[in-house]
Amino acid sequence: MKNLPTEIDEIISLLKPYTSRAYLVGGASRDIFMGNQPEDFDIEVYDISPSLFEKIMKKIEAKGVGKEFFVYKYKRFDLSLPRKENKVGKGHRGFEVSITQNEKIASMRRDFSINSIMINIFNGEVVDCWNGVEDIKNKILRVINKEKFKEDSLRVLRAMQFSSRFGFRVEEESLKICKEIDLSDLSLDRISKEFEKMFLSRYLFY
Repeated sequence: MKNLPTEIDEIISLLKPYTSRAYLVGGASRDIFMGNQPEDFDIEVYDISPSLFEKIMKKIEAKGVGKEFFVYKYKRFDLSLPRKENKVGKGHRGFEVSITQNEKIASMRRDFSINSIMINIFNGEVVDCWNGVEDIKNKILRVINKEKFKEDSLRVLRAMQFSSRFGFRVEEESLKICKEIDLSDLSLDRISKEFEKMFLSRYLFY
């Protein structure tokens, strides 16, 4: 795969004895299909139990940055187990998390279709449950799941900054969903970070 750091080979060698399903997900896979250089490298690892995953992460001295969400950081990578999330409290951490081995269910927690594309690090196979590749080609920002999207109000501002960064049009139904969401639970810090990304974006006045 192009545009990936050489350290990816180390991750492949590490995980290969345990699974054949480990996917590059989120912004990295999106950026690859957009022809951009990824900045963040998230890898979702399937078919490994939480206890075994923790042992593997300890072996390489990966840092648990979100252990309640099964997320570890190693060099330029965030490695995690596939999960589904249910809103149980306020704020962006108010979620109940459980493991799933189903790619479509795991990718449903993503905000937009363009961020749901998965690329198998072992063979380059693409899993695109929500037609994200097609939406990238058509420059469309589309919400995956209305109810899941509404669980995190920050996603409204992410729609704003993604649109201005990439020059994408927010799909009509997705725009309606964004207008329904109350942003009053967001901190000024979280709001300002999204506005900063927007103000520095390429298509701000597009």
